[in-house]
Amino acid sequence: DTVDYKFIVLSKFFVEKYQIWNDDEHIEIIEQLYKSSMDRKEKLFKQKTLNQTEKEIICSILEFIVFVMNFIKKEKYEPSKIYQQIIDIHLEFAEKASDDAISFSCLMCARDIADKKQDKRLSKEINKKMQMANKKMLQKQQNIHIPLNDEQKQTIKQYNNILKELLLKDELNLFEIFIQADFCTINFDHLRDNGSLARYIMTTLEFDSDDLVSAIHSEKDDIFVDYYHCVKWYAIFYRILKIGLFKKFYPQKECFYPLVYNNNIIPQGYEEIIARMLYVGIHNDSMDFFIYLSASIEAILRNLLIKSDISPLKTNKKDKTQEYDTLETMIADIKKNCLLDESDIKEIELIFCKKGFNIRNKIAHSRFNTNSFLAYTWLCDYLWCFMMRFFIKYRLYIPKFDISPQNQT
Repeated sequence: DTVDYKFIVLSKFFVEKYQIWNDDEHIEIIEQLYKSSMDRKEKLFKQKTLNQTEKEIICSILEFIVFVMNFIKKEKYEPSKIYQQIIDIHLEFAEKASDDAISFSCLMCARDIADKKQDKRLSKEINKKMQMANKKMLQKQQNIHIPLNDEQKQTIKQYNNILKELLLKDELNLFEIFIQADFCTINFDHLRDNGSLARYIMTTLEFDSDDLVSAIHSEKDDIFVDYYHCVKWYAIFYRILKIGLFKKFYPQKECFYPLVYNNNIIPQGYEEIIARMLYVGIHNDSMDFFIYLSASIEAILRNLLIKSDISPLKTNKKDKTQEYDTLETMIADIKKNCLLDESDIKEIELIFCKKGFNIRNKIAHSRFNTNSFLAYTWLCDYLWCFMMRFFIKYRLYIPKFDISPQNQT
């Protein structure tokens, strides 16, 4: 209690009244805090039950000491050595923790401190441990239980069996298995019937209320209501497919290079971004996936228009500068000139624009917090597979010129 009190006093003096900081007066408090932290660390790992809160307190105090020592430029407590002690505490806790999620959290904290220490080698080593811990968690992940009727359960069971047989074929690579296991293409001609059926099996997984929920409740866009429910149903199968591919291949970013490089639909210079998008998507990092996706979709569509000799630029009437067309304008031009299959154009519109999920604007205008990203996890499953199919389907894309129906003979 005494040490905790002194820590509060030190913080108050340093943060609120640093202009009257006295090195000689307060270095003694730093020494007491450091000694206390080391004593608490010894007790922490001797306990039968690990106390995560205690671990966080110790590491926070040590980080604060580093902060103070950087400010007053004293050499007695070298920041690099204290950072290493914090890393060691996190790593030891991760090794002894029985809960996989806590262990992963400790590894993440250790990597963050390694970054602050500017130790790239150590950061890379910890990152590998994080990957293995993540793989371990996914292997233990239980199936999501959704109330389904017997027919729907049988459909999922049959899909599981088909996928298991494909995964046993060692001669097939990740892309070949994906192509054979991907059957969830939305048929817009029968969307109303499929969407109505899907409504009966969905659990309540809501997005932020300003766009999606209001769109569904007011039915301002009939197509989107049915599309939304179809996507939620297909996302169940795509989660199964993603987990199957993940467990068999545990793919790294480089695994996607054969698909993204020399792919006619992907603009030059965006191959690395899209490879990272596919990598984080299969590793179930919905936050990074949506950011990479939003960063690349407009570039992909611009590339498509430029290849078809259609300018994606417009002239600003006020200052005569040239600007890129909006996403909606580019989609309209692609639709008008039939540059993609009609179903793909509709899906891109429903995924990225205001009449649908509005993903691009929500990312660009910072409408997502962490909880919002987590709420979109099931959509990440669907969109990862949609983009995989899109890149495979159009990898040999040949530009089409002047093929709109009114110009065909």
